[in-house]
Amino acid sequence: MLEKAAVILLTFLFFLTSTNYIFLFIERLETIKNQMRENIALINKASDITILKFSFSDYKDKLNWHEKSEYEFDGRMYDVIEIEQSEDGYTIYCLHDEKEEMLISNFKKLNEINGEQKNFVTVQHSNFVLTQ
Repeated sequence: MLEKAAVILLTFLFFLTSTNYIFLFIERLETIKNQMRENIALINKASDITILKFSFSDYKDKLNWHEKSEYEFDGRMYDVIEIEQSEDGYTIYCLHDEKEEMLISNFKKLNEINGEQKNFVTVQHSNFVLTQ
């Protein structure tokens, strides 16, 4: 009985240790998102806002929306401040989210280093889904 308990405990500890970085990723992602929300709340139009214009079809086909106010375009993450619609398409006022970009990139690299690229890791946080 004691041997069974020891095996179960060691298996649980191994599982906890090997998956701990996923929990750290989720916590860090939430911190970055909160910082970006604060930055957006404090921003004014004259600062480091990125302005991107899209046709209706590009807006629909080329933007990968992760949340209502967050999307990926050309491998870069953006947090939306405002979207304007015109006859030609959409103008999006946004902030480039380099920290989240870096975190996701490092998470993917860590999975590759750990030899887990053959396993599919899905992390869902709010409406954001990262699937590798």
